[in-house]
Amino acid sequence: MKAAHRLDGIELSLIRQINALATPLSTNLGIGEPNVEPDETLRDFARRAATTASWHYTANAGSPALRKLIADGTAYDPKAEVCVTAGTQEGLFAIFQAFVDPAITSRFWFSRGSGRLEVGKQVTWEWEPYRASAQVLVKAIEPNARIVVEWSAYGAPTTVEWVFAPRPDHTTFVSITNTGFRGDDAEIARQAVSSTEGFTLVLAGLKAWLEHRIALNLVWDRFPDGV
Repeated sequence: MKAAHRLDGIELSLIRQINALATPLSTNLGIGEPNVEPDETLRDFARRAATTASWHYTANAGSPALRKLIADGTAYDPKAEVCVTAGTQEGLFAIFQAFVDPAITSRFWFSRGSGRLEVGKQVTWEWEPYRASAQVLVKAIEPNARIVVEWSAYGAPTTVEWVFAPRPDHTTFVSITNTGFRGDDAEIARQAVSSTEGFTLVLAGLKAWLEHRIALNLVWDRFPDGV
C-alpha cells in the first residue's frame, strides 16, 4: 500500500511524542482519559443508539439531525452552515489541504496544478479552458495555520497569504490577503477589486466542495467567454 503524498514529512504530534516518553508510573492528564465512570444517562443513550440508530454512512457534512441539534439556539443554517468533523483538527486539516493539494484545489479553482505546495518550490497553476496559467513560488507554510505564496496572476509578482484560524464555535475562519499590486492608483484599485472578487469565488467554491461535494464551477460561470 502506498501512502498519500500529503503524508510526506508529517511527524508524530507533540502529544504522541510525550506519551512515548511516559513511564508505567506516569499519570495521563491528557484529554480523553477521564478518571470517572460515564454518567448512567450517557450509558443508556449509547445502549439505545446501538439498537435503534442507522449504521449507514451519513451525508458528507454529517447527520442532518445532529447538524440541526448543533445549530439550535444559533443563527446558523444547519443545512448550509454546519459541518460535522471528528474534532476541530480534522476540519482545519481538510481546509488546509484543499489549498496545498492541487488534486483538491482543482475541484473549485484552477483546472490543473503541477504539484503540491512545499516551501521553496515553484509550481504552475493552470486554467486550461482559458489557456491561462500562473507561476507560484511558495514562500512559507505553517501546517493547518498559514500559507504564503508569490504569484504572477497580474503580470508582476504579488504576495498571497492564507490564514486558517480555529474559532471557539469549532469552525474555521479562512482569510486571504493579496498585496504588492503595482501601477498607478487606478491600476492598483482595479487589481485589488479583481483579486477580492476572485478569492470570494474561490472561498465560496471551497465551502460547497468540502461540505457538500458540490462543484459549483464559479470561476468558469463567472467568465464564460474567457478572461
